[in-house]
Amino acid sequence: MSNYLKIYVMKKCIKNSLVLLMLFISLLGHSNEFREVNKDIEREITNLFLKDVEQGSLLRIIDDNGLVLFKEANLKGGDYSKGFDLTLLPDGSYYFELQSVAKLEVIPFDVLTNKVSFNKAEKQTIYIPKLILKGKKVYISQRSVDSKPLKCAIYYDENDDLVLEETLKGKQYMRRTYDFSISEKGTYTIVFKSEGRVFTKKIEI
Repeated sequence: MSNYLKIYVMKKCIKNSLVLLMLFISLLGHSNEFREVNKDIEREITNLFLKDVEQGSLLRIIDDNGLVLFKEANLKGGDYSKGFDLTLLPDGSYYFELQSVAKLEVIPFDVLTNKVSFNKAEKQTIYIPKLILKGKKVYISQRSVDSKPLKCAIYYDENDDLVLEETLKGKQYMRRTYDFSISEKGTYTIVFKSEGRVFTKKIEI
């Protein structure tokens, strides 16, 4: 085979590989809001429809080990619709996660022998802890649908010292005030753990 022919064949293979890659990306690439999931059996495409998506929200597909397989940030506000070929995923458990400023919407699904199944009863809403800094006081609040506990840990960034750690529980709406009036000046990191999720916020005192 001549060098010219070898180069032509090589370019042809690379081009075909890129086409297949772009096709795969396009199938795993549409997102919009959250409320109802329908499956188009003919095309084996799962259509994700999300209603009233908050502008700037983040949509992800995550596997059972916490690995992010797909991410689309800064969604436009309003209804969102996108098709995904989830049958391309290996057998296992996954979930769609839509994150806005105030909450996470979680829809789990399973893939088994190229079949995708959703259980609407397992759909979950997790409210993100809210933090307000006024002067040297920090006001924390969180709504919990099932009164799940909220773990709080405060670290002083300069030396990574753990300043405070406690668990709030037993209420659907939890509030706590932390007074930093006599604390060292600097940056503090507050780590929240709620319903298997970790949220981190920084404050400057």
